[in-house]
Amino acid sequence: PRAAWTPPAPAAPSTDPAGGIKAVLRSDATRAALATAMETGGGLGDHLTRVAQWLGRLLLLYPVPFTHLVPDERMLPRESLRFFHLDPTWLDALVSGALSIGAQSSRDTLEDQTVAATIRAAAQAQAAGYRETQRGTAPEDPAPADPATDGDGALGPVSGLLLRSALVSGWPNLAVRASDAAGAPLPILRMDHLSPTVLLCLFDGLPAAVELSEPQEGFRFGVEDHGLIPLRNLLPPPHAPEGRRLGEQIGPDVTFPVLDHLRAGAGSGRVLDLGSLIPALTAALDAAHGTAVGSLGPADLALQMVRIPEAIRFTGPNGD
Repeated sequence: PRAAWTPPAPAAPSTDPAGGIKAVLRSDATRAALATAMETGGGLGDHLTRVAQWLGRLLLLYPVPFTHLVPDERMLPRESLRFFHLDPTWLDALVSGALSIGAQSSRDTLEDQTVAATIRAAAQAQAAGYRETQRGTAPEDPAPADPATDGDGALGPVSGLLLRSALVSGWPNLAVRASDAAGAPLPILRMDHLSPTVLLCLFDGLPAAVELSEPQEGFRFGVEDHGLIPLRNLLPPPHAPEGRRLGEQIGPDVTFPVLDHLRAGAGSGRVLDLGSLIPALTAALDAAHGTAVGSLGPADLALQMVRIPEAIRFTGPNGD
């Protein structure tokens, strides 16, 4: 005869039930569920998304009082420029302080720790795309932040500059460009006038060079300092020297003294003498191209007389 069936003994109760709950709440599965909730929206996702958006602005220093950034006016005097980078530890403490608001018990702390990784990853994604969103150039379906893989890397090292100068009010559309050591442009995370004379820029990355230039509407005809113009390529590929594009400067030191060819005589003022200028400019262009470029027409002369907006470039002692 068969032995009587005996039900299995129940599992021993956990000696640390609270620890088991904490392990579940801090697991990758819970983080993935929270990330999914933020992507799908509705309920919890809507609440967390609003928090992430506010924290994204916090990472870009929007709610931070200016006196916390520049506590003494002597640190940013008039007509000065300061470069800086944001300490990631300081940013982490800033976000931690914001997330700790309202935490009054160990339960609140545990709940904050449960959503912290997801919220931080989403906040960094919001910060990285905030300016594009405001300008209407953000992609329609951006890749969602994944706390399991992105961690704290959704936003790279953040650097920036503070400019206090009459340039800010004189040229409201002052162009700012940053590039890395390879020459690739760095995204601008934030560019705001904090006052009529103070400009703040934040870059996604550490630039090797930063360029400030006049607004592009400064494009005009004229001469550079000392009456010189840079000679520009007039030949299309493949005849152009060193493969330069049409209109590109032939070289930084390849110039021509335009103001040596002004009309003589009282009352002539600063009027170009085309009879003298055209032959001399043609000869200079032939020498710069290494071949005859032919006769110069009005468009060719206009191309040589283009004066691009002036710019100043800053680099570190080692290019970084």
